[in-house]
Amino acid sequence: MVIANFVRALWRRIRSHLEVRDVVMILLVGCCLLFTAHQVNASQHRWCATIDTLDNADQKALHAPPSQQPHGAYSFALIKDFHDLRQSLGCG
Repeated sequence: MVIANFVRALWRRIRSHLEVRDVVMILLVGCCLLFTAHQVNASQHRWCATIDTLDNADQKALHAPPSQQPHGAYSFALIKDFHDLRQSLGCG
């Protein structure tokens, strides 16, 4: 009888510690997920700013035919790629 009471009391203590540990673990995982989401969002804004700068740097050349561009067809293709990348990232 004494051993059974001891085991029950011990089990209650272990169970309460497991619950606290689980709650702490869930909170830590939640904090990690929020931090990761924040960092990814900040990184996306930096990428958008970079792509916007590159895309707007020579936007007029995108509408000119390759024969009228000073750098030729390669520059036209590169500018078009930046414009397409900007659209695919949802930056504007």
